[in-house]
Amino acid sequence: MAYVAVALTKSEGSLSEFNSRVFKFKESLPHYLFAILVPVVLGAGGLAAAFLLTGGSQSFRFEPFYLFIPLFLSSIFFGGIEELGWRGVLQHEVSKRFNLFQTNLIVGL
Repeated sequence: MAYVAVALTKSEGSLSEFNSRVFKFKESLPHYLFAILVPVVLGAGGLAAAFLLTGGSQSFRFEPFYLFIPLFLSSIFFGGIEELGWRGVLQHEVSKRFNLFQTNLIVGL
């Protein structure tokens, strides 16, 4: 829907301008790795805690690890697409009227 909104409001900017704004990498590689690895580590910690709390009983079972990779990738590509609307369109428009702190608060809510 973000692309539809941008396409319907050509006076506000082109699709190529939108793409360059949304897909512009502003941080260094360690920041992106941190953002990806922290949820993985927290998830693994939760699994380890559940395993320990159940005493490794038969009722607690691990799925094959190889399923993690396609599930992780699908959650990024299919679960995170709405981010284009929030960060790509809404944040840009709200930042025209408010400072950075207020913009992040509004978009975050």
